Amino acid sequence: AKLTLSATSITVPAGGTGTFEVTLSARGAFTSGGDVTVSGGGHTYLVPFWYSTGNTGS
Repeated sequence: AKLTLSATSITVPAGGTGTFEVTLSARGAFTSGGDVTVSGGGHTYLVPFWYSTGNTGS
């Protein structure tokens, strides 16, 4: 199945380490959203995303 992913932009403070850990977690097999967790530089950002698999979920 094709996974189309779109997320809001993440603004990182200047002077950061530039190394980030990104964790993607879907909320369910047939749901249309999840969360992207970005951790680094002493900050953690939680970015919700929406996706479409092209399946009907039947």
